[in-house]
Amino acid sequence: MKYLFRGGTVVSGRGTRRADVLVEDEKILRVARSITAPEAAVIDVEGQLLLPGFIDAHTHFDLDVCSTTTADDFFSGSRAALRGGTTTVVDFACPNKGETLHQGLELWHRKADGNCCCDYGFHMTIDDWNPGIEAEIDDMYAAGISSFKMYMTYPAMMIGDEAMYHALKKLKEKGGICGVHCENSGVIDALIAEKKAAGEMGVGSHPRTRPDFLEAEAVSRLLRIAQAVDIPVVIVHLTNEAALREVEAARKRGQRVYVETCPQYLVLEDSVYDAPEYSMAARYVCAPPIRKERDQQALWTALRKGEIQTVSTDHCSFTLEQKDAGRGDFTKIPGGLPGVENRGELLYTYGVTTRKISLATMCRVLAEMELAGCRVDKGALVSFGEMLSEKAAALEQNIYNMAGEEFNINSPKQLGEILFGKLGLPHGKKTKTGWSTNADVLEKLRYEAPIVGAVLEYRQYAKLKSTYADGLLKAMDPDGRVRTSFQMTVTATGRLSSTEPNLQNIPTRTDLGSEIRRMFIPAEGCVLVDADYSQIELRLLAHMAGDEAMIAAFRSGGDFHAETAAKVFHVAPDQVTHEMRRQAKAVNFGIVYGISAFSLSQDIGVSVAEAKAYMEAYFATFPGVRTYMDAIVERAREQGYVETLFHRRRDLPELKSSNFNLRSFGERVALNMPIQGTAADIMKLAMVAVRKRLRQELPEARLVLQVHDELIVECPEAQAETAAALLKEEMENVVSLSVPLTADAHWGRNWLEAKG
Repeated sequence: MKYLFRGGTVVSGRGTRRADVLVEDEKILRVARSITAPEAAVIDVEGQLLLPGFIDAHTHFDLDVCSTTTADDFFSGSRAALRGGTTTVVDFACPNKGETLHQGLELWHRKADGNCCCDYGFHMTIDDWNPGIEAEIDDMYAAGISSFKMYMTYPAMMIGDEAMYHALKKLKEKGGICGVHCENSGVIDALIAEKKAAGEMGVGSHPRTRPDFLEAEAVSRLLRIAQAVDIPVVIVHLTNEAALREVEAARKRGQRVYVETCPQYLVLEDSVYDAPEYSMAARYVCAPPIRKERDQQALWTALRKGEIQTVSTDHCSFTLEQKDAGRGDFTKIPGGLPGVENRGELLYTYGVTTRKISLATMCRVLAEMELAGCRVDKGALVSFGEMLSEKAAALEQNIYNMAGEEFNINSPKQLGEILFGKLGLPHGKKTKTGWSTNADVLEKLRYEAPIVGAVLEYRQYAKLKSTYADGLLKAMDPDGRVRTSFQMTVTATGRLSSTEPNLQNIPTRTDLGSEIRRMFIPAEGCVLVDADYSQIELRLLAHMAGDEAMIAAFRSGGDFHAETAAKVFHVAPDQVTHEMRRQAKAVNFGIVYGISAFSLSQDIGVSVAEAKAYMEAYFATFPGVRTYMDAIVERAREQGYVETLFHRRRDLPELKSSNFNLRSFGERVALNMPIQGTAADIMKLAMVAVRKRLRQELPEARLVLQVHDELIVECPEAQAETAAALLKEEMENVVSLSVPLTADAHWGRNWLEAKG
């Protein structure tokens, strides 16, 4: 059955917009400003918010604890979740002390399977560590469990520091992640003993035996253990400002730390434990306990700034009768609160409407959990920046020595006076601001004097340091990932553009610049899979021009540039030299962009006459291309626009201009836009197809970046070959042309390695 939700306000992690939503069988088919779907049942939601289904990553249904069982089983708990907008819960499979992980997982499957009203999954609790448990970790992964939990408190569940170290090492090996309940159990037990000795056994003693600094101490200790292992961890149900500061310190050290808090810590404060009526105070007993108002404010601020990644509930419900077991002894009160039904409305009421957080932030922490982004190796980037600074400093001194004086190398005016005034190097015209010292000018002078090459090298180091080494560090989020913004409508051809930061402009032309790609790394246990279209614009030119010779060349599957060189230079294929192929390649790509003979001569270092002869030989080899180019420009003059194969238009008023330069620009656009624009259209179609296949077949994999003709996917290492095949298949078959589209896919442990 299809449903059309009409006229609502659609909320995502990036903001809100008015839109219709078409849904079929629990899947969103389309989100657009206005959707027509006669076959769908229409639901008018004007004035309403439409949010993605929430995910609660921390629930405890049907849990035996404190000599009783939680009030909600999977049926009642999941019904409550759905009523509150939560469509997925992740519960904790908890083996009893001495049981195997297999036994714990089997028990939780018996509890949940066939009894859950919403989607569900499991984390696995590790409450012991021995060779048997370690061996079972591999089996857990095979069963689909990749996230775990450990406790630093509760005698029946807690695990010591040494065992935790070994467990984290094993999880790092598998690429897993662990959430940890952080409280200092030893000191808590001592404080409880003191309260018992003093006869202070009321509810008010509960928070006093579990103070905020003992949670902060345990958080600090966990993070140092994680630092020793070099693994990211999750702090579950963090409650207070002191613990947040420990997380902040770890992140400054370069650690990846994810933080969860819960609604009760955002909307309640510890005076609830001082209620005169026992049942009013006991209902709020949980561990860690409710904190003070200042901690509330610190948590809201951290949520707003993205320092807390998710709000889960730690849903662990008990009836008032069950809570009554602790009358006269607060240690016997079952600890836990409900929340799976009310989490969304609590965050909206106390967070969004009071402007503590935005609606988009609420959506991210409840539904999307984390936007993908690209993970960057912070340590490697820092080291790379330091190396660049050292090289730039050494070059700076060398340049001063060659100039015979110190000056501002970054000042075009001062540099021009040194190069052209003092050293007398050949120069162009002097402007009002001084001599031109741009890259083109200096490249022509590179071999005139050693100082020029040193300045160009210095500029390279300075650019890499400021734009990439420093720039990426500034753009890095606390989780170690860099998130760019993609724009659909900024470029004239329709290509996606990337800003803040621009991840589509990572340098590739030099070995040193290419090293930046080495800093882009996948999550633990994952790889990056990179798929790149091969010569897509030339293939589109062959298809759109209908040139039989060019079509045949691509269908043969050979080296197109080499085949072009053989035809243009009238030699046998095995006689094509590297230089011939280079020049043929420049002509091939230059034709696509409407290059002139003069520009081609500059690119390949030949005379204008030679460049013109190469182009004439090219058009003689592929006559259909010349015919197409003439026709497309003429049609553009008549129509006033050009369009892609998918009929996306670009108006070209420049073609009717009386200004020669403007008309020439319009002609180049008329040649280029249909080809480059169609390539952009195809890439967007491929992205949609790839994403759909990944969600269906490899849900752990995700698209993380698009760079022109290139898609990058992050996936578990075991899925690399499958993901590569999927990318190649979807990219090559997304459209049908007269020539084959080909895509090459490789994978590696960083972006540079994945380029193959």
